Amino acid sequence: MKVLQYNVLDGLESEERLAVFDAWFSQQNYDVVGFNELNGWDQERFKTAGEKWGYPYACLYDMKSSPYLIGIMSKTPIQLVHCEEEDFHHGLLHVIIQDIHFLVTHFSPHDSLVREKEATLIARQVSEIDAPVMLMGDLNTLSSFDHQHYRNIGLAEYLRTKSGRGSHHLHHGVLNYRPMHILLAAGLHDIGLDSGFLPTIPTLLLHPPTHFPKLRIDYMLVNDKLLQRSPKSTVIHDEQVEKLSDHYPIECVWTD
Repeated sequence: MKVLQYNVLDGLESEERLAVFDAWFSQQNYDVVGFNELNGWDQERFKTAGEKWGYPYACLYDMKSSPYLIGIMSKTPIQLVHCEEEDFHHGLLHVIIQDIHFLVTHFSPHDSLVREKEATLIARQVSEIDAPVMLMGDLNTLSSFDHQHYRNIGLAEYLRTKSGRGSHHLHHGVLNYRPMHILLAAGLHDIGLDSGFLPTIPTLLLHPPTHFPKLRIDYMLVNDKLLQRSPKSTVIHDEQVEKLSDHYPIECVWTD
């Protein structure tokens, strides 16, 4: 199976960016695709686009509390398990595809303590699933696996000088890795470590390379049962995706 996770920034709002994405995505071949930030989309548009791209099954979570919608497309049938928005900043979408539980979410971009609560809720749900699980999305969360990189670039010191963007990664002036620790303690595994550190933000779309430190905040995490299939994820870095979104996409492949 081949899976993609992509935060597409504000629903690919411009016709120009949508056209570039369409040209790129039409050449890809995934079995399942999870999306963040489908702003301005609805189920009908999402389904029509999926059919055009070769994904006859599509599920969009049309939240009321956030315009940053999440969705998933598949080449095989999707069974909707449930959706939540009350306790998640940008919602949680839980589906089953080919007997695999996919949880698509987008954690709070404002407060790492809120992300701790979101992670705790997901950890509780994952612990109750006796089947393969993949959690994917923009978790807006740092991982201690990347601590050496953040230490080398002086990330904590840099963020202490910022009162706005990025400072939400700090708690009492220290990088807060606890949201990711909660997920890993629940039995989930980060399958994107073999490639070394590859940032998921920022691309060149909105900012020059020196505008903001390179961070990894988008993930694919799996439980023990899916880990048995030896899935490996990597962040896609090439010229084609530099101008599609402010995030890089992540892909994962495994063979049964």
